[in-house]
Amino acid sequence: MGEAPEAYWIDRISNEVGYQPGNCRWVSTSESAANRRKTGPKLDPNSLRQRALAAGLPYAVVYQRIFVHRWPEERALSTPKLTKGRQVGARMENGYLSRSEKPLYRHEDYVQSP
Repeated sequence: MGEAPEAYWIDRISNEVGYQPGNCRWVSTSESAANRRKTGPKLDPNSLRQRALAAGLPYAVVYQRIFVHRWPEERALSTPKLTKGRQVGARMENGYLSRSEKPLYRHEDYVQSP
């Protein structure tokens, strides 16, 4: 193999075989990165996470629709996510959430005056 050229690293041609003379070469860092083993679990295309991703929806939204709100799976995956401020139950006044209703919790109701 000889001396390493400047800015080059020793690399295995096949990651399955060790550093044997016939399996080594000098590569740049970008070439070495392209030859790395892809790690991580295999993705199941039928998993809820992958189907949500394919539908263009966040997994958390689909999960809540199915397991919290008890939507049918087909509806949960086909209904688009509402934009911010347009969620069900949000009251709007001039483009802002309404503050006219009495809050559910007021600090003053629970703190005793000295």
